[in-house]
Amino acid sequence: MALFGGDGPQDRRKTPLAWNPERPPVMSDLLDTVASCGTEALSGGRPRRVVVAWPGPVTPDGTVLASPTVTGGAKTTDVRGELSRRWSGADVHVVNDLTAAGLHLCAAGLRDFAAITVGSGIGHKVFVDGRPVVGPTGRGGELGHLLVDRSETAPRCDCGRPGHLAAVASGRAIVDAVHRMWAAGSGHPGVGPGDRGVDVAAALRAGETDVVDLVTARARVLGWGLATLHVGVGVETFVLLGGFAVAAGGPFRIAVARGAASACWDLGLNWDQAVTVGGKMDSPGLHGAWLQARELGWS
Repeated sequence: MALFGGDGPQDRRKTPLAWNPERPPVMSDLLDTVASCGTEALSGGRPRRVVVAWPGPVTPDGTVLASPTVTGGAKTTDVRGELSRRWSGADVHVVNDLTAAGLHLCAAGLRDFAAITVGSGIGHKVFVDGRPVVGPTGRGGELGHLLVDRSETAPRCDCGRPGHLAAVASGRAIVDAVHRMWAAGSGHPGVGPGDRGVDVAAALRAGETDVVDLVTARARVLGWGLATLHVGVGVETFVLLGGFAVAAGGPFRIAVARGAASACWDLGLNWDQAVTVGGKMDSPGLHGAWLQARELGWS
């Protein structure tokens, strides 16, 4: 969360929320926390205009159709209305968080590309001439909820359905799978629950065979997803974002690119160049929200 100035986000603050897979936060509690943080940032004052970058598909009127990575399940919530009520009628604009991050990439010079986040879940946004393509009701850009595993033992996605891409190849899914493998007897000590993702990314970059094999297999499934975007709408530039993708770096990118290349016909696209990892951007969602506010004429 941040206050906006003329040059972008200022006075940044972390929202005090922690993910617990056993007890995801209730939506009303989450909205109360967001609202209270905004009020605190203004020293008790009421914000007049707020842009919210939210993880989940967002309709044009600010309704969030699902927030599985933060609340579990697929409950529809009028986030715009709920926050406006909590802030006594403030003008609230809600945008998908990856759309906001993609706007940040557009400001850096990209125009036609797909941004793919690999972290707590998997999402994507296709941009054409610097504008996101999400469909008339905002349902587009949720690659993580394609069914990729039809087996009886398919892992369950945060949305509640089994076998979705996010349940197989998200950062959260990969990290959990590696730690289960280690707990089953590979002998890797790990560094503790607080650094689970860092631990897995380090083992991958160090070339630990069991980790490389597991992560590569799952990354190639994500590559299949990228291939569907390529053959479906012609995307030729893919930027991997999200905590796990950035931390895992080159080895993960290569596995995704090879998975994509093997999943579709060869018309000459150099997949090794087509798939890149975004730099460790400083709060891209906040910057994208500021760009959205500026586009609305709010800055």
